[in-house]
Amino acid sequence: MEDVIFAAVVGFGLGVGVSHCIRAVQEGSRQIKAWRMRRKLIRHIRELEDRAMRNFKV
Repeated sequence: MEDVIFAAVVGFGLGVGVSHCIRAVQEGSRQIKAWRMRRKLIRHIRELEDRAMRNFKV
């Protein structure tokens, strides 16, 4: 009987671990996408600022 309980606990733990890992990977990929978007936005804003400064000097 103890073996069955142990197997159930281990199986449940593995299931939770796998689902948690999948969720963490999905969240991580979402954050990576957001980070890339932020970098693109920052680069775009810097280019606009550079252009504005050049126009202002002229």
